[in-house]
Amino acid sequence: MNKTLSVISLLLSVMLLFGALSVFGVSADETPEEAETEEVTYEKKEVTAYVFAADSTKTFECFFRSDLPDVPYVEPTDYLGVIYTDAFTAGKNDDGTFVFSNVREETMVIDSEKDTVYFADYDSYVDCTLNDEGSSLNIDYVQVADGSYIVEPDEVTIDLAAYQIDVYEADEKVYLPLTVLGAMFASTYNNALYLDGSIYFVHTFDPESYYDSVDDSSRYQSLTRSRAEADFTYNTLCLFFDYFYGKPSMLILAEMLAEKGFDETLATFDEYTQLARELLLSENRSEYFSGLAIAGYYLYDGGHTVIPNIPIIAVNDYGDQPLAGQWYSDITADTDVADAVWATLNALFGMYGETNELLNVRDEEYKAYEEEIVKDWESGAFLIIHGDTAVFVFDSFVEDTPDEFKDALDVAKEAGVKNFILDDSCNGGGYVAACEYILTMIANAGRKDASFKSWNMNPLTGSIYELVYDIDLNLDGEFTDEDDQVAYDFNFAVLTSHCAFSCGNMLPMHAHDLGVMVIGETSGGGSCVVTERYLADGFAFPISDISKSVLVDGTDFDFGAEVDVDLTVEDGDGYIDYSGFYDIDALGELVEAFYADAPHDHVPGDAVIENATDGICEGPGSYDEVVYCTVCGAELSRETKNTEALGHDWGEWTVTKPATATEKGEETRVCKRDGSHTETRDIPETGHYEPPQAGSGLEILIVLAIAAAAAVIVIVVKKRLRD
Repeated sequence: MNKTLSVISLLLSVMLLFGALSVFGVSADETPEEAETEEVTYEKKEVTAYVFAADSTKTFECFFRSDLPDVPYVEPTDYLGVIYTDAFTAGKNDDGTFVFSNVREETMVIDSEKDTVYFADYDSYVDCTLNDEGSSLNIDYVQVADGSYIVEPDEVTIDLAAYQIDVYEADEKVYLPLTVLGAMFASTYNNALYLDGSIYFVHTFDPESYYDSVDDSSRYQSLTRSRAEADFTYNTLCLFFDYFYGKPSMLILAEMLAEKGFDETLATFDEYTQLARELLLSENRSEYFSGLAIAGYYLYDGGHTVIPNIPIIAVNDYGDQPLAGQWYSDITADTDVADAVWATLNALFGMYGETNELLNVRDEEYKAYEEEIVKDWESGAFLIIHGDTAVFVFDSFVEDTPDEFKDALDVAKEAGVKNFILDDSCNGGGYVAACEYILTMIANAGRKDASFKSWNMNPLTGSIYELVYDIDLNLDGEFTDEDDQVAYDFNFAVLTSHCAFSCGNMLPMHAHDLGVMVIGETSGGGSCVVTERYLADGFAFPISDISKSVLVDGTDFDFGAEVDVDLTVEDGDGYIDYSGFYDIDALGELVEAFYADAPHDHVPGDAVIENATDGICEGPGSYDEVVYCTVCGAELSRETKNTEALGHDWGEWTVTKPATATEKGEETRVCKRDGSHTETRDIPETGHYEPPQAGSGLEILIVLAIAAAAAVIVIVVKKRLRD
């Protein structure tokens, strides 16, 4: 066997394309060795928690078991108060259980007697406002517009007791191991690890949130661990895979894991998994590393779950430290364990190596078009324009992919090309938001609606949830109706292969569902989002999380996208000849035939509103509800619908003719909508004498004369009465 450090380095370089650090968890009913029985005590300590940065700290009051000095037990609201910006409240029920409520009054109930955690609706409980300060996952070109369940979630009870993990109660509060809290809320892309006396909160896969002190940790110093630490680490590994693992369909152990759980699966699948289980429970940390390496092959799910990261990173980055050096020495020795490690690592290397082989074929074929590469970007993406066809080549979805893609579209439009192909054949995934942007753009020509729908299934709860996103297609930083008008009149197609994984698989899956042409071969699967799991020993590994992408009918992404034209051709030795995947002339002809000559089933888009007119006071308005084909843009239906008349919006009554004692008056009001409609009503007679209104000077003199004469008469009468 060629057991050189360079081989490990090569394997690591491939694996790091798919994940970062490493972590574990699950449970064993029995361990091969009986732990020493001694009384377990708890000690309260104040622990410094670094909150996503070295200069931002909090103090946590934690408890530590006497037999697990590196496992802090944390009060849940302390943890939740860091990973979310929403407030959580805690209380104690009459039955002695503890309840933790989020801002929507959804609850997590912890029973310290039974060692259980209960969620009536886990999906909704964890869906609170995340603390993404400083995280590159804070994307500004996609925002959630709406969401609803297609399939309602089941209740969930996490039985920690089955994994020999206890819940600790003290001072009218309850505490959970940090690793357990991290597993339950890993879908937030926030997590925490405990190393050398401190807690470090990190944004998953965001290097800026890691710390120098983590890299300088003493975790690679010790060659042994206690029986309690070995058991706890294995049990949490079991917990991770039984409850918080997406169990992708492509996994070798998928069916058995779902039926029997992680521990029993390892114990019964075959001799290598049995050996992995034994090593994972070993107090010898080098043997533990070998157990991780062997288990990694059986947990291979296309590249999301990468447990061998832990020992391989140890050798490559920390080879001069005792543990890393010991493991390298052990796997280069002539032993059964070393043979098992290399057998599984070589198998993994072969799986990862397929993408490199296809990359080599692609690069060789694209040499013929070097003079026609009109633009390239720092991410490695580039644009070829050959005749009437443009090919946008990109091998990952990075944060800047939407800018690069729109730039490529603008360049192709200026060049007057007819067909636009997205070469996704070697795309290993990346930012989901970037994939959603591209899908919305290529579908928007026929529907004029800058939104995107996706569906996620949770294996833990059985739910299927529909999310609707608004997409800032013009990338101006705002979500407006102007985004609906951003569309390019190309014949779009996606070129895919079995090496297109994760978001590289999501692109052709949704594209095919939208009626966009997909060519090449069935894509490589990868249905789950990827998060990290942290172990009690401070190590972490990427893992397929419990959010799985599906189509609205439940179609599993792990089976890959169907293609409209299969380009695979076997050579004389029974291998696939992929050179035809990159013949741009042939690809252009296929795309034109699909959209122009070849018949296709129309795929209706969402209805759009056109020719809308407002109703008037006494007449209805109307609008056309139109459905276009998302494949060719043809109008499939148009229905004119009426809206109700608006009715009058009357102003105040105004007197237009005053009433008198003997004659009715009149008042009028005018509709404020158009000013042309009026309504008039009578004012009743006053029924009493009204003095004349001020008029001419003659009228005033007459009134004064009458008044004076009356006064004289009164004086004369009074005088005669006295006389």
